[in-house]
Amino acid sequence: QPQEVIQLEFLESGNYFAAIPSQKRGTDVEYYLEARAGRDLVVRVPKEVEKPGFAFTYKGIPNQALVVARYVLLFVALLLFLLCGFLAFRALTHRRVVVDIPRLGFLGTAIFFISSFPLGMIVAFQTYGTPWTGFPVGNSLADNRSLVILLYWVAASLLYRGSIVKRDPARDLLGRKPLPYIYLLGVLLVVVMFLIPN
Repeated sequence: QPQEVIQLEFLESGNYFAAIPSQKRGTDVEYYLEARAGRDLVVRVPKEVEKPGFAFTYKGIPNQALVVARYVLLFVALLLFLLCGFLAFRALTHRRVVVDIPRLGFLGTAIFFISSFPLGMIVAFQTYGTPWTGFPVGNSLADNRSLVILLYWVAASLLYRGSIVKRDPARDLLGRKPLPYIYLLGVLLVVVMFLIPN
C-alpha cells in the first residue's frame, strides 16, 4: 500500500495540525505518529512498526430520509420477528397455533428484505461507495448478518408457503408440529446476530 509522510504544523494555539489528502468514499486510511529529535532520538506511537495504530474510513453523507426509512422498516421487521417468536412459544405451551404465524413471519421477512437490501445497499453506496461488502465479495459482518437472517426466514416461508399464500396448511412442506420450533429458532438467530457487535 502506498505510504505518505505528512508533516505536522504547529499552530499558535499550541496544537499540531496535519492535512490528510481527501480520498474516495470507502477508502481506509491507517497511520501512526513519529517524532524525531536529532538523528538518533525517534519516538513512535504505537511502538510496534507492523501495526498502523490509528485508522479511519472516508465516508460520504447518505440521504437522511433513506436512512430513517431503512431503520424504521428494520425496527418493524424485528418487532414482527419477535412477535412470531412469542406466538410460537405460546403455540408450544398451549399446543395450538394462536394466529397464523407463517403469514406474520412472511410479512416480517418482506419488510426486512426491503430494509436491508434495496434501502441498505443504497445507503451503503452513498456512504462507502460500495453497495454490498458481504459474501461472496467481502466479509462485512453487517451485510453477512442480514444475508443469513434473510435466507433463514425465506426458507421458513417456503416450508409454510401453503399457509402464507392460500391459508391452506395442507400445502405446507412441513406439518404444524415443527412450526413453533422453526420460528423460535428463527427468532433466536435474529437475536444472536444482532447481539454480535459490528
